[in-house]
Amino acid sequence: MSTFIITGGSRGLGKGIARSALGMGFDVALIARNATALEAARVTLINEFPMRNISLHKADLSEEDQCQIAFDDIFTQHLSIRCLVNNAATWTGGKSVVNLTTLDMRQSLDLNFMSAFLATKHVLHNRKSQEDLSIVNIGATAALRGSANNAAFCVAKSSLRIFSQSLAREVGNLGIHIAHLIIDGLISNERTIKLNPGRSESRYISVDSIAKEVLHVALQNRDSWTFEWEVRTNNADW
Repeated sequence: MSTFIITGGSRGLGKGIARSALGMGFDVALIARNATALEAARVTLINEFPMRNISLHKADLSEEDQCQIAFDDIFTQHLSIRCLVNNAATWTGGKSVVNLTTLDMRQSLDLNFMSAFLATKHVLHNRKSQEDLSIVNIGATAALRGSANNAAFCVAKSSLRIFSQSLAREVGNLGIHIAHLIIDGLISNERTIKLNPGRSESRYISVDSIAKEVLHVALQNRDSWTFEWEVRTNNADW
């Protein structure tokens, strides 16, 4: 059976995308930095989908050696890769440019861009000839415009968007679908809700809704590919 590889797959949106992929009959390979969270996700998902192959891979994908080990393991356990979802990311806002350090900028680039870059290289290198393959990069509003006290995150996310454009033009004629999703709003998860007390539930985008969008685009026919699309609530200010 074909497999969805999902980075940042232990919780939140990554876990939601895994659930949607499993529900459509795919196996999943989940990558994250926290082994305990990965195992907790597997327990939840295997109870819902006991017949599916759910593999776990602990790795910091910004580290080349860890990335190599994780993907070698994935390609051993899963014979056919249908999609890579580059979902691993970390918000790094909240600092004025004058207070940003070189380390801050490098960490944001590592976590929000390099992790996707390295994962993509491994999947492309190991793709079987003529096999349908999609790579979906999860972006944010920060990919489109800068904002105050958010420079490190905006630089990294805009880099991911330009990388996605370049890659799509390079490999599209090989039958490899590259897509970039801009999430323009807050995702409904425990962490985000805690950071925004008092915000109306109607202002959040649900994990399940985003996951359905990702699966829809990832599985499009070759004659009608989406490259970039945006999701937001109906009452968003934009």
